[in-house]
Amino acid sequence: MLTRLSRTSRVALLVSTLALSWTVSPAASQARSQTFTLADGRVSFVAPPGFTEMSAELLARKYPRGGAPRHAISNAQTTTSIAFDLADLRVPSSDLERLRKALMQGIAALPKLKWVANDVRKIVNRDWAYLEFTAAAADQDIHNIILASVYDGRLLMFNFNSTVAEFPKLEAALRASMATITARP
Repeated sequence: MLTRLSRTSRVALLVSTLALSWTVSPAASQARSQTFTLADGRVSFVAPPGFTEMSAELLARKYPRGGAPRHAISNAQTTTSIAFDLADLRVPSSDLERLRKALMQGIAALPKLKWVANDVRKIVNRDWAYLEFTAAAADQDIHNIILASVYDGRLLMFNFNSTVAEFPKLEAALRASMATITARP
């Protein structure tokens, strides 16, 4: 159990690091929505209109202390982003309640943390550990929605991240994007 908890705790630490990072560097923008995939196309979602892939250079600036996600997209201002990954980390079980609690522990130490929702819920046809909260970042507050599930024995994670000021403007588009997540066997 300690080994499992240690792995889960590492994931929780990674999530909390990702949740607090952002910068204001311009990125290329397109008006149309794009589909992004993982796992040889078996996991996919449709991005909000205008969101584009973040370059390696932009990710390095956004996550200067390391811990950058392998995949992330953002709006043109990079004030709202979606990090997503199918981690190489093997998840010991598909117990989403246990995963949710471990993630919650990693997030609990964030400054000015306010929970919006924290549960296990079905989105489309998949169960997810769902953690939604606001917290203080380096220079302003952020709103995060983290989805975590197990896919092929590995951690599948999405982090919808926006400044608190911008979140109300993009909330509908972010939730619509969430509703497009598909994970085929």
